[in-house]
Amino acid sequence: EAVTIAEGATLFEQGTMGDLIYVVTDGEFEIVRELAGGGEELLKTAKRGDYLGEIGPLFHLPRSATVRALCNAKAIGYTVQAFRERLGAGGIRDLIERRPVQLE
Repeated sequence: EAVTIAEGATLFEQGTMGDLIYVVTDGEFEIVRELAGGGEELLKTAKRGDYLGEIGPLFHLPRSATVRALCNAKAIGYTVQAFRERLGAGGIRDLIERRPVQLE
């Protein structure tokens, strides 16, 4: 599922459930964690080729961060099964261990 997100718009929010893992195809997204005392912490800026939102769908957990477009940006959303197929053998292990992965 290809999505186009306008600058400043949210791809998904912390605490929500999701079933897609996204790969950035154009632009940049900020990944932020909302802090208990208010405010937020920048975790990463995701760029072309980066994946995001994988932990929730893989382990059936709520999203651990909010993702917003820093500019007009595009991403492709994959189901867990489609993402696993694209990662190939051993790819999920690398993903969990936060090693760089190459989507085929």
